[in-house]
Amino acid sequence: MPKFYGRTFSDIKKQKINLMKSISALLFILFFNACTAKKQYDFKGFDFEKWKSDRKGCKNLRLTQKDLLNTLKQDLKGISQNEVAELFGRPDAQILDERNKKVFIYYLQEGEQCLVENLKKSSNAETVAIRFNAVSLMIEMSFQKGNP
Repeated sequence: MPKFYGRTFSDIKKQKINLMKSISALLFILFFNACTAKKQYDFKGFDFEKWKSDRKGCKNLRLTQKDLLNTLKQDLKGISQNEVAELFGRPDAQILDERNKKVFIYYLQEGEQCLVENLKKSSNAETVAIRFNAVSLMIEMSFQKGNP
């Protein structure tokens, strides 16, 4: 059998196969790690625990963070619906828009939504609406009075 720098062609072929297997395994590990690694965000002092503790905005704690949240709008774009729910807690209300687009509503201040007898009535309290596209990624955040 012919030799190439002291090695046979079958030896070189085996080395190439082993190298390809090693590279494939490394790429698989890197890809798997990238897909499962928990994303770390820097939200410049936003207090998510304080936000979550103010369910329906009845303690007016969320209103104190409105300006900071407004500056973070662009940083939050593109995160998933599950990540928003994990960061901000369960939404106070949800709207299913056309073509499976969802809107999460969080109340920022005390209003009619805090009264037990007004559970189903709409409120004119200030709210933040977080809109998601059909693949559950955040596309917009807006502030308004009442539900959007």
